[in-house]
Amino acid sequence: MKKYMISSSPTRKERSLFTLVENKSAYTFDRGELNFFETHQNAENVNLVFDNFVLTSMLKGKKVMTLPHQPSFDYLPGESVILPPGELMKIDFPEADLDNPTQCLALSISDDLIKKTVDNLCEYFPKAETWGQWQIDYSTFHLTNTQELADTINRIVSITKKEKR
Repeated sequence: MKKYMISSSPTRKERSLFTLVENKSAYTFDRGELNFFETHQNAENVNLVFDNFVLTSMLKGKKVMTLPHQPSFDYLPGESVILPPGELMKIDFPEADLDNPTQCLALSISDDLIKKTVDNLCEYFPKAETWGQWQIDYSTFHLTNTQELADTINRIVSITKKEKR
């Protein structure tokens, strides 16, 4: 299956970094936050957790991701991960260095917005009775980006950056 990439952001120079591991740039809005993370050195067992539903997408480099009750996996550009609120990610950065930083984005979305969206789908666009209700399936958490997903994420990033200027 072909992987579709998300546009990466320019790599920050070392003197403008707050930290070399998971340096974060954030764009906050009413019902969520768009974060860009860069890691500029090899690191292991870095913990990351979000209070809300989160969609992460790899932009550059490689991570080894470990999630509760799942085997570790290589997380590469062209892939995304969807996680429920409070899910602990343990992350290794086996290849990150100053000349080859790892970049990832994380779009955190308010649980209220997710719930309202699912409720609206159930009310206004119900599935056939045999298919059940609309719901989020967290068992499908590691995705290969489709063209549609990559285009949507790129559009969200573009809109967010323009809104916050």
